[in-house]
Amino acid sequence: MTEPKQPESTTRRVTFDARGAYLESVELSFYGEAHRRDWLALVEATRMRVDDEDNEETFRRVNFVALPAEIKKSTFYLRGGAHQKPGGSAEHLTVHWHFEWDRAPGGEPPPRLRQRSNEVGGYPHLLEALVAHWPAAEVIEGEVKGRYLVDASRWSLAFEHRAGLDRAEQVGALTVKRSSTVTMWSIEPPSGPVGRLLIADFPDAVKSISTFGTFRIRLGTHILAHLDQALWTGLATVLRPEPKGER
Repeated sequence: MTEPKQPESTTRRVTFDARGAYLESVELSFYGEAHRRDWLALVEATRMRVDDEDNEETFRRVNFVALPAEIKKSTFYLRGGAHQKPGGSAEHLTVHWHFEWDRAPGGEPPPRLRQRSNEVGGYPHLLEALVAHWPAAEVIEGEVKGRYLVDASRWSLAFEHRAGLDRAEQVGALTVKRSSTVTMWSIEPPSGPVGRLLIADFPDAVKSISTFGTFRIRLGTHILAHLDQALWTGLATVLRPEPKGER
């Protein structure tokens, strides 16, 4: 997964949840191993689009986009794809999967995008079908990235992230180190799926925090909610509530 550039500003108003946070996106990248016929059955059952019909690989690259039936403000949609990992057996394949949940843009999507979504049944139907026909191990381990907007009137970082380079601070049992990229911090040991942070301050009392790490999780229809819970729990270990009188 590529590391995002530091955002310049918030481009829209958001409504923070009860935590004082707004989850903007989650990415999950992982591998699964199964027999070739089972992977092909999964693709057929979910009606994912095959990128290269002429590709001679035993598992062709696939991609998908799935929108909710009704586009409401701040609803999530899912996009992603999969490709075969090079090497290995011709029949027992390792496939690299990538899921990305984003907030759906306002308004009705372009007809071509809606058609792509309808091909796979929309969201969350695609995820439900994928879980129902998943041929590999249910417990997966992969790279996960989340991006939150955090209400700075309710939360501050438990360490000073602006001053100095190559610094390290102690937050309880955790060591938080600033890397040479200036805005990237590492957490040692990782706090659940949160091992690194990319932090940006906005002038409207909002912090943008991207998290990076690895995580083991069971593939299921509620995986986004479980990832959000784990990511926020990990992030909250390096946040400090602002005193109520200063809000």
